[in-house]
Amino acid sequence: MREYRFKILQEGDFLCGLSEKEMIIRNANGDYHIHKLCGLDGGKPSFFKSFEVVAIHDIEDASEKVTLIKFGEEYRAYKIIGIREGFPTFDESFCIVVKRGIGKIEVYDSETDLTITLPAMEGE
Repeated sequence: MREYRFKILQEGDFLCGLSEKEMIIRNANGDYHIHKLCGLDGGKPSFFKSFEVVAIHDIEDASEKVTLIKFGEEYRAYKIIGIREGFPTFDESFCIVVKRGIGKIEVYDSETDLTITLPAMEGE
C-alpha cells in the first residue's frame, strides 16, 4: 500500500473532512481552509497549496466515499469502494495521511519501503 503523506497541518489545526475533490482543515483561529484535491480516483492523490478560507462549514456534507480515522497526531483517509454485508470495503492500494508539515507530499510505498517527496501543486 502506498501512503500519500500530506504534510500541511500547522500547530492547532485539525482535519475536518476529506472528499474526492477537497480537504477541509480548521485552523487555530476557527477559520476553515479548503484545499482542492485531484488524482484520488486514479490512486495518485495530490493537493493544491492555495486554498479558500471560509468561516462556516457544515460537516454533514462530508463525502460518503472517503472515511477518516485519527491516529495520534495524524489523520488517515481511505477511499470506500463499496459496502459488503453492511461494512465499507476500502481501496487497499493507497491511503492519504494528513499531518503537520510545510505543504508537501511524501509518497511511501510499504511494499518497497521507498519514500518519495513531491511538492504540492501550485495554482487552483
